[in-house]
This record gives sequence, structure tokens and C-alpha cells, in this order.
Amino acid sequence: MTLPRYFPFMHGVYDVKAGISALGRDFGHGAVDSNVFQIDGQYESYRAAKLDALRQAHRHALRDGLSDAAHRTIAAWMAGRLQAEYPARFLGLSSDEATLESLALEIQEDTAVVMLDEQAGNRMVYLNVTMPSGWAPEEKIGRPFDVVHAPVPHFEPISAKQDAIAKLMVNATKGAVRFAWTVTTDGALNHHPLRDLSAVHPSPLPNHPVGEPLLRVERQVIWGFPEHRAALFLIRTYLYPFSSLDDATRSALASAVSGMSGASLRYKNMDRGQILDRLA
Repeated sequence: MTLPRYFPFMHGVYDVKAGISALGRDFGHGAVDSNVFQIDGQYESYRAAKLDALRQAHRHALRDGLSDAAHRTIAAWMAGRLQAEYPARFLGLSSDEATLESLALEIQEDTAVVMLDEQAGNRMVYLNVTMPSGWAPEEKIGRPFDVVHAPVPHFEPISAKQDAIAKLMVNATKGAVRFAWTVTTDGALNHHPLRDLSAVHPSPLPNHPVGEPLLRVERQVIWGFPEHRAALFLIRTYLYPFSSLDDATRSALASAVSGMSGASLRYKNMDRGQILDRLA
């Protein structure tokens, strides 16, 4: 499978918004855009990154409030979807025996589950996140939407709609997708703030020059399970070296970075001058 190219900034603006589209919207990759899971030639480096991070499972694999019934339903659905999307690869995968933990090592996405309580409040009840983009999963587990996103600058208007967004996620029974992006100089997939910076962490770009900026994009897929008042949230990380970007993409990225606020740049640890210099 050719690596998809998802560039949500092509209108030249850095947006802080929900930006949710129906799963299956064509972003230029045909049937691939309808897939929940995207498995490609970088699979082994993602699996290695997951195994490396899970040596500290207390930081990356957490559960707080996920019901056994919801766990079974979501895991069985994931197994069935994998069989449907990649029948040759997952022919022998058992839906009855699948767990979120076992499935986490079969996919290139990270996994989260949100649930609504009887008062319609929302909580992050499950996280198997081995490739966080600078945040600590152990600080988010058990928290509601607004607390999870509190550090994000300019996110207040979205947090104010958290109940509506959580309900939308729970009812997304045909799937939804959104994207997030940043620029980093670290080619590792795991950007946990407490990771050992002296160690070499697995990367799909092992030869990426140290200190050179690259584009990091997350494809986030949502699937709802209203019978359990739950939503599955999958996060697939893509890394694109600046050298792989065409002129139109470089120009749009430069425009978006130029318009970012100082607060957003600090939150993402982005150096505007360095990035624009490399994009020129």
C-alpha cells in the first residue's frame, strides 16, 4: 500500500476545530480513505515502536471505567473490520478471542475509548496510546473531553460543545474522520514527554537527519457504539520529510505556520523561523 498523503492545512490556515468528516470522504486515495485501518510497508516499524513504548505500560496502556461488555463488543468489531479490510492478512483472527490489548499490536493505529455516563457526561475510559504527540496518556485517563484538551490553545469554543461532540462520536455508527498536524524534528513515533531521550526509539524514518523538521499528521477515525454509550477513537500517525513535499504543499504549510499564534507554536514546540527557512 502506498503511503497516503493527508495534508489538512492545504487552505493555508492553522485551524483549531473539530473538523469531522464522514468516513469514506475521498481525500485522493480512493477506497483507502474508506478503510478504518491503514496497514502499509512501514508496519514493522510501528509494531516495534509499540513494543518499545509498552515496556512502560503504566504510561501507555490504561483502563478506567470501560465496561467488560463494551470491551468485548468493540474488540469483536475491530477484529471483524480487520478481516473485512485485509482478509488475507487476518483470515485466522478470532472475533471471540480478540481483546483491545491483543489487537493493539496488530494495527498501526493507537486506540482510545470514550464513554458517556448516565448524566451524559463523558470520560476517557481506555487508552492504548504508544505514539502520543507530546502528551502523557496517564494524565488523560478517566478525564472528560474538556480536561483532556485543556492544554490546547484556543480550544475553548470546542470544549464548550463537549457534550454534543461526545454524543456525535457515540452515534457515529458509519464512522467519522478528522486530522491533526504538527511539525517536529524527532522522527520517533513515541513523543511521550517522559520518554528516555538518550535512547534510540523506533521510527519509520530511521535515517532522518537529527534536527531537521518533518511534518507529523494524525488521521483520527471515530466509530460509535451507542448500545454501550461508547465511541472508539483510532489515531494513525504519519511522518512526512519536508523533502517529500511538493511546492504547493510546502507553500500551504508555510502559510499555515506563518499564521499560527505564539501560544500554538509554544504548545507544539515549533520554531517558526526554522520551519519557514526549511520550507523556502
